[in-house]
Amino acid sequence: AGTLFRSSIGRVKRLTATVGCLVIALGLVGCAAEKPVAGPSTPVPSTPTAPTSSVPTTPSEPQRPATWTAALPGARQFENATVLGQTVVVHGLRLVAGLNRADGKVLWKVPVSGDTRVSVTKAVVLIEQDKLIQGVDIRSGKVRYRKKHPHYGMIAGITADWVVVPDCAGKTCRVRGLQLPSFKERWYADFPFREGPAVDAPGSELTSHYYRLAEPHLVPSAPYVVFGREVGKERLMTALATATGKPGKTFEARDQSLTPTTGRLGLVWDERYSGSTRRIAAQDVWTGRVLWEQDGKRWDNGSQAGYPALTSRLLALPTEEKTPALIDLRTGKIRWTSTVQGVPVGLDDRTLVIRTGELSNAVDLVGLDTANGNQRWRIELPRTMLAGQDRAVALFGNRIAYEVAGPAVRVNDAGTGNVLWTASGSSDLLGLGSDWLITQSTGADDRIQFFNVT
Repeated sequence: AGTLFRSSIGRVKRLTATVGCLVIALGLVGCAAEKPVAGPSTPVPSTPTAPTSSVPTTPSEPQRPATWTAALPGARQFENATVLGQTVVVHGLRLVAGLNRADGKVLWKVPVSGDTRVSVTKAVVLIEQDKLIQGVDIRSGKVRYRKKHPHYGMIAGITADWVVVPDCAGKTCRVRGLQLPSFKERWYADFPFREGPAVDAPGSELTSHYYRLAEPHLVPSAPYVVFGREVGKERLMTALATATGKPGKTFEARDQSLTPTTGRLGLVWDERYSGSTRRIAAQDVWTGRVLWEQDGKRWDNGSQAGYPALTSRLLALPTEEKTPALIDLRTGKIRWTSTVQGVPVGLDDRTLVIRTGELSNAVDLVGLDTANGNQRWRIELPRTMLAGQDRAVALFGNRIAYEVAGPAVRVNDAGTGNVLWTASGSSDLLGLGSDWLITQSTGADDRIQFFNVT
């Protein structure tokens, strides 16, 4: 498992209620200058228009064959996959591999074990497992960096151009800034020793998207990373400029970790083992100042239902009444609360996708307009579809892909909800992009399928 400052690693489809907390951050340029804004005391109901017509699932829908199928013996089970340029990066439980996009030829393989985090940059794939960090060339698989560290878990902060690693083996914690793709050390910063060190950076590694198994998986640039450490009940956070290592103000974390992106907003989602959601708050990672805060008691904190859906500007959460609400990340204000009960499973700037019913008996997928909460479409699902926490949904651009019983992976138009096609011979959904879909082959633990989407 990860350290105190990281969420549990692994595909969220397989997460259970034992996950203690989920910490996610989004950046917003200039948010440090804003005054703290408290959210409304009660969610504001939307006034949706008349429901759109439902889109039934029919057995006559077109089947699309895979562009290619590739075998990866020893992978055992696949977590996620993504595409960068001409390389398909696949994360399995026992290996990480690079494949040629054109024909599925295996370019390289790296054996892994235990909890593993995979991050993809423009030139390098970063692999963290237990006490080992490796960096391999994305096309050749050549090892550019390999170093053991004394702490278990995922401890490095990874951005498009930097890897920031804490080295706390001695009496102090030395945080080192390594520039990519050379991994040359450009700066370091020393701190008094504390337990549980970890650096948080923009999370777009393959296992960080939770419900969103969609591109871009490429880690973004970031002006800051946040170094977190603890001793006893004290949790200290310090933002460091990624290019220089210059530190911001050290402050005590109110709950768990803050993670920077393009700006200075850190979003804290605090969910304890006790099942009591304490609050949702946004802090300036450079100063520690609280920008806005929502009372956590109004939100549903069920295991899978409690995870937020996020974009760079929006946050979707289920309320205690199990109806989704959309929050403006800049202010913390609730834009609208839907009257349709359901769990957020996908979000972009235009559409919030929710799943109605229970985990063991999903009923529909519903698309809500982010502008006003009105229903755009509803996809009727047979009782056996999306049943249980092993079913995934991905939303990207004008397509939505989701796993159904059969097993199969189906693709619909994200604007209308109409069925487009079903991926033949597919079971698990591994990734969705602008012009590609990656699935696991039905009945084969070591085979993936790649679909060119036009």
